[in-house]
Amino acid sequence: MADALILSGSAAVLLYSLHLASIFLSTRFVTRTGETGLRYDGGVTLVRPVCGIDFDAERTLRSSFGQVGVDLEVLFCVADERDPVVPLVRRLIEEHSQVDARLLIGESFISRNPKLNNMAKGWGEARHDTVVFADSNLLLTPDYCLRVRDAFEPDICVVSSPPVGSDPVGFWGEVECAMLNTHAARWQYAAAALDLGFAQGKTLAFRKSRSPINLMRLLGEEPAEDAAATKVARARKEHVRLIAPPFSHPVGPRTAAMVWKRHSRWAKLRRATFPVMFASEILTGIVPAQIALTSVFWSLGWSLFPSLLLGPLLWYVPEALMARQLGWVFGPLSPFAWLLRDCLTPLFYMSAWASDDFVWNGHKMSGSKPPREAF
Repeated sequence: MADALILSGSAAVLLYSLHLASIFLSTRFVTRTGETGLRYDGGVTLVRPVCGIDFDAERTLRSSFGQVGVDLEVLFCVADERDPVVPLVRRLIEEHSQVDARLLIGESFISRNPKLNNMAKGWGEARHDTVVFADSNLLLTPDYCLRVRDAFEPDICVVSSPPVGSDPVGFWGEVECAMLNTHAARWQYAAAALDLGFAQGKTLAFRKSRSPINLMRLLGEEPAEDAAATKVARARKEHVRLIAPPFSHPVGPRTAAMVWKRHSRWAKLRRATFPVMFASEILTGIVPAQIALTSVFWSLGWSLFPSLLLGPLLWYVPEALMARQLGWVFGPLSPFAWLLRDCLTPLFYMSAWASDDFVWNGHKMSGSKPPREAF
């Protein structure tokens, strides 16, 4: 009994301490004052791969044209001219004729990643040294390209930033924000605070003059281009730099199926690309910590009811303070969304280990690596 008490007590202290440490580190990282780059001169090529009509698509794509402080080139990339987003892109380009903007159509079949195959032509066509890939559903601030460009330093290979969900519609929209904001972004910024930064595909930026000639093919060696970018940086003994504060991803309405498909897919990609790191993800939600805390109460012969109140208070009050301080989505539904997120985490985890296969935008994909000659 004493051994069980010591074990469960140690586990509870460790898990709650890691949770609080991640909140502290990420909050401090996001609230630091300004970027510390070298203020490079030169223009920026903004590449926006598009596929289908996302929620609030006109607003997010229109934000491409409002960039300030840089000589800007905007390249929209679409795989198929029949894609429903094409008329919207063409109209926006016509409305902003003062901006150097083009629509590129077609695919470069360099990988099994359809997003990368769509992006690659933008890299080849870019006329500026700094090339920023920004997903079509990311809402860009006017200083987005300027901040990305100025974040580069001699030892920086990739500049990136996690998205934070905004504008949720309905409870499952709140769950999506719970997944993105005080969970995924929190852990990504906490890792960056410890100089363990890794890229996230919503924003990926490179300098052509300092990148491998075959960069696009290197990004195709992993099922996810952001994981490949992180590995390229580490292989070159350089760094991934995260920009803070992050940029907004308008979420809109979501369904349970949409949340499940998206985050189980991401879990499978993380498991395939960084399996050792992914193995520890099961410990990041409240479920293991709550089990450990309840075991302490059980071992001491106390009522279990107080532990069921104390555990969530210790876990979610700091998370609420973080969301309020950083201006991220927070409202009456947030605690329930956070709790459901943490209950789903073990299910995403088990799904990732059970199967490699998933569907993305109608494309059947797998997290397992194909032989190099497949490309």
